[in-house]
Formats: sequence, structure tokens, C-alpha cells
Amino acid sequence: MNASYTNSGIGNAYLGFTLKAPNTKLYYASAVTAYAPTGSATKGFSTGRVGVDWTNRFEHTFSRLTPFFEGGLSNTVPDSAFLARPFTSLGAISHLEEGAEYKLVKHFYVGGSGYQIVPLGSQKVFSKLSGKGKGKNPFDTSTVSTGNDLTRENGFSTWVELEPSSIARIELGYTRSMTFDLNSFGFNLRMNVGKLLRPKH
Repeated sequence: MNASYTNSGIGNAYLGFTLKAPNTKLYYASAVTAYAPTGSATKGFSTGRVGVDWTNRFEHTFSRLTPFFEGGLSNTVPDSAFLARPFTSLGAISHLEEGAEYKLVKHFYVGGSGYQIVPLGSQKVFSKLSGKGKGKNPFDTSTVSTGNDLTRENGFSTWVELEPSSIARIELGYTRSMTFDLNSFGFNLRMNVGKLLRPKH
């Protein structure tokens, strides 16, 4: 990130529910996530309001290739798997992502996607940089900004993934925000606790 200032603190606590409908022709999943305003709005970790996100995912596998599409509605811009944005926002938005994963060998995948954030009306942006960033974005220059197009964004992500079992998944990825001139690298370790605790028959 183009910033000369760092900040620290507790973010928002969240709770999510996911409904999955596996199908050989078209896989579908719908997730609802609610964010409690437990973070500091002064530091940009919260808007001081409850956040709600509804995301839907569609995908289909052709041999080794799995194209997917995600679309959602929210009252805050959600962070992605490999990008923690330097701001928190309040205001209705839609978020879209289109991409694909390719299975190189057993347990090993590569993927890429493009994403878009489309604001729906007025947005309020709370900077995690306290307005001390180096760039010319609203969150770089102001602690709090209000406007109609502040969160509009597009960019892309790419990643590699190792899935040694149905319980664990390791991801290493990169995201580039073309709009805000941000680069972000991320590492994720995902565990399926439900499968881990499920008794074996």
C-alpha cells in the first residue's frame, strides 16, 4: 500500500451463514455475513454501524478448469481473501468478481479473477491511515470523506492453492487495485472444522 503511516487496533467481529447447493451442472452458494461495530471508527476499523453483506457464487467445472462468478450486495465494501483495504466504508454497494481456477496436478491449483466495486449512492469512507497516506485517494488525505463515487474500484487477483486434504487448504495470492494503485499479498490457511469434528463411519 502507498502509505507512510500504519495503524493498529481491533476490527469488527462478524458472523456468517452459508447455504450450498452442489450440482454437477452448476454449483451455487449463498452467504450472508453480519459485522458488529466493535472496531474504532476514529481509526477507520469500523463505521460505527452494523454491516451486512449478501454474496452469491456460481461455478461449473470443465475437466480441470472451473470458471466462477460472484455477485453481492452490501452496505460496506468487504475485504477480499488477499486484500485488506486501508479504509472502511458505509453506503450501499454491489461487488462482482469473475474468474477461474485450474487444477495443475492433484491437490495443486492456480487461479485468477477480475473484480469491480460499484457504489449505489452516497458513500462515507473512514481512513485506516488517519489521512496520512502518500497517495491522492480520499482515504490518503482525509480521515473521513463523503461522496457519491468514493468506493468505485476495479482490479484483479491471482493465486496458487494447495489442498492436501478435504480439511485443509493453503492459499498464497496477490491483488492489484487499479483504481487506488494498491498492491497486496496475502497468505491464508483454511480449515474445515465441521469435517474435522465429524465422526468417521
